[in-house]
Amino acid sequence: MVEPIQQPTPEFFSLACDALRKAGQLADHDAYDYMSRHIPVYVQWDADTAQKRAGGCPDCMYLGLWADKWDGVEVSTHGVIFCFEQGIRTEAERKGVPVEQQVKETILHEFGHALQFDHVLDAMEAEKAAAMAIPLASRRP
Repeated sequence: MVEPIQQPTPEFFSLACDALRKAGQLADHDAYDYMSRHIPVYVQWDADTAQKRAGGCPDCMYLGLWADKWDGVEVSTHGVIFCFEQGIRTEAERKGVPVEQQVKETILHEFGHALQFDHVLDAMEAEKAAAMAIPLASRRP
């Protein structure tokens, strides 16, 4: 279920509906299929003050937010996801990717939070991978 709040554009609402459908069709991820059918997704133009506070950075731009509970909206036993059009459009432009791709990546990222994945773990994995990488210039023939 995707519901618009705080006036997202009709185009963005449509992209979010399509991204949620595609996220649920990932063949090797049954959890994403389940979540795409059971976690409510709300789309809005930008995160409000309470959402930014809940995300831990009142001055940041947000792409999405997962919460285990939220007053005033339908929440499943697995929480709720919010997608923010302004942040997603800005990030898509920065990365040079289509908005629809960034919407899908954001939804999948927020599903990860519902599965208890954490930004700290992401950062640790990236740091570990970077430490293990050997620059091409230092490789011997």
